[in-house]
Amino acid sequence: MKSIDEKDSNPTHTLDVNYRGTVHLTQTLFPLLRKGSDARLVNVASQLGHLHQISSRELANELSSSTLTLSELDDLVKRYETSVKSGTHVSEGWGRMSYGMSKLFLIAATRIMAREEDKNKTGVKVNSACPGRCSTDLTGKMIGMLSRTFGGRSASDGAETITTLTL
Repeated sequence: MKSIDEKDSNPTHTLDVNYRGTVHLTQTLFPLLRKGSDARLVNVASQLGHLHQISSRELANELSSSTLTLSELDDLVKRYETSVKSGTHVSEGWGRMSYGMSKLFLIAATRIMAREEDKNKTGVKVNSACPGRCSTDLTGKMIGMLSRTFGGRSASDGAETITTLTL
């Protein structure tokens, strides 16, 4: 697995796992969740998914719009993916790191899903949360430095944070 700071000229795998796969699974599970009496969905976000990684005010406004739809978000994801593959993403104002962008897209999708579930009064509570700095294959050697500097945690501790939010 690539480290978190490695340059990525093909973001497809990262977007497939962190954004497309999560959104697809969530959309598939919503009918089941809506049958519950206290259903909750918590998507795993990241501190690296912050909006400030976008230098283009226009893109930032599109991603944070209160009227953004999943279809429009999918189009933005495709635009980002195309720009990374052509090497123009930074000059177009997108973030540099595919992992951070995939988490930003997931956070935007979570906001859209939460808004829709609330509007339709389904009772499903939809949120995203960052488990904190966790030691994983992705963070690799970087977590050692982070642990010494900022305090890191195990992946199981991070999972416990997310699990607690679903209860």
